Amino acid sequence: MSVAPSFASKWLIPRLDALREAVPGLEVLVDASTRLADFASEDIDCVIRYGSGAYSGLITERLFSEAVLPVCSPEFARTHGLFRGPEGLRNAPILHEDGPERDPSCPDWKGWLRSNGLSGRLVDGGIRLSQSSLVLDAAVAGKGIGLGKFRLAEPDLAAGRLVSPFGSPQPVEFSYYFATTPHKAKLATVERFHGWLKAEARRVGALDFTPPAALPARIAIVAAE
Repeated sequence: MSVAPSFASKWLIPRLDALREAVPGLEVLVDASTRLADFASEDIDCVIRYGSGAYSGLITERLFSEAVLPVCSPEFARTHGLFRGPEGLRNAPILHEDGPERDPSCPDWKGWLRSNGLSGRLVDGGIRLSQSSLVLDAAVAGKGIGLGKFRLAEPDLAAGRLVSPFGSPQPVEFSYYFATTPHKAKLATVERFHGWLKAEARRVGALDFTPPAALPARIAIVAAE
C-alpha cells in the first residue's frame, strides 16, 4: 500500500500488531510517499491519502476528518507561560509545517491566530519542517510549539508527551481516504485490509471527528500535574 509518511509513522505503524492479529497471514508492504501512486505501472493494491477525496478512476472511502491545534511538550508550555494564553508565543520558538503534506485548507500559524482574533506578528520566524510528523516530533522534544494534526498527535496527547495549552481544535477541509481500483477492490487481501481499516477507524471514534469542547482544559490539567 502507498501511504503518506506522517500518517504511516504516527497512525498506521503503531497499529501493525493489531492488523496482524485481526488479519493473520496478511503480507504488508508500506510505501511511505507523498506522490500519487500509479496503479497502472506500480505494484500497489491500495492507498491511504490525506486530501479532498477526488481521485479519478478509483473507488474511495472517507475514513475520518482532521483538525489542527497548538501542541508542545508540557515543560515547554510551563517554561514559556503558554498555559496563560497565546501571548507567550512572542518569546517561544515556533514550529511551522511547510511541505507537501500541508493542505490549502489547513491554517498556518498566522491564519490560526487571525481566526482567533490575535496578531500574526506573534509567530514571525521559527523553524520550518517538511512533514506533519516532524512538527510533532520536534514538539515532543521540546524544540517549540507547532500546529499539529489532531489525529496524528492523539497518541502523544493521550500519553502526556504533548499538551494543547490554549485554543481549541480547528477542523480542516481535507480528510483521510482509502482508495483502490475497481479491480483490486475485489482482491481478498484488499477486502480484508479495508475491513480492518474501517473497523479501526470506528474503534478510535474517528469517522466523524467533532472536537470535544473540554479537550484543551483536560490536556492542560494533565500537563500541570
